[in-house]
Amino acid sequence: MSNDVLHWGQDRRPSFYEGDAEIGLLLELPGNKVWAIESKRSSAPTVSRGFHLPCDDVVATRRIVVSSANAKFPMTGGIEPVPLLVLMQELLALRGVGALS
Repeated sequence: MSNDVLHWGQDRRPSFYEGDAEIGLLLELPGNKVWAIESKRSSAPTVSRGFHLPCDDVVATRRIVVSSANAKFPMTGGIEPVPLLVLMQELLALRGVGALS
């Protein structure tokens, strides 16, 4: 996914957070928005403190877990589990591009 984001324009700056804890993809968007994105294969994903701590460090405005689930559902700690297709549609909408089919 991060390779696709790299080609989506200069208004999206992808990066990574690595150290004692990590975030799979940080996406800096216009308007001082920072999306922390973690990818999980499970349809019922969980995350550890290793995701929460760096999210606090970078002041993530969204904490997203991309999973194999078919729909969004609530998680604790302000984390949004989002299917990959839904996330891609949101990113395209931010750029003003039509929906994926």
